[in-house]
Amino acid sequence: RLLKDSNLEAWEDDLRRATSAAEKAHPTRSGFVLTCKLIPCIFKLEELAQSRGQGLRKKKEADLRPVLDPTKLGDLKEYVNLWCHKNNKDSVKDLDFNDAISEKVSYARRKLKTFQRQ
Repeated sequence: RLLKDSNLEAWEDDLRRATSAAEKAHPTRSGFVLTCKLIPCIFKLEELAQSRGQGLRKKKEADLRPVLDPTKLGDLKEYVNLWCHKNNKDSVKDLDFNDAISEKVSYARRKLKTFQRQ
């Protein structure tokens, strides 16, 4: 579990890889890197690819894709900020957090397309 009072879970190896990558990153980018590394541990590839991210923009009528679970995203952001504070890094900015999620959703869509072509 990433936080005591949440259902967010990640494998110990994945968590170690994510935190070590965040430690090596520039202090202002650590939160972004940690978020990018943990998103695939929390959401399945299909779930990311078939979602419309956080749903921050206004929903289009024809767009039937669901929004990613806001509780999980909130817990993830809380964990990343706690980790950054504990390790003397800058806390993750909303812009960086949103960019990390958008990047991973986009990557999941591309990856799913390549799987479907094979």
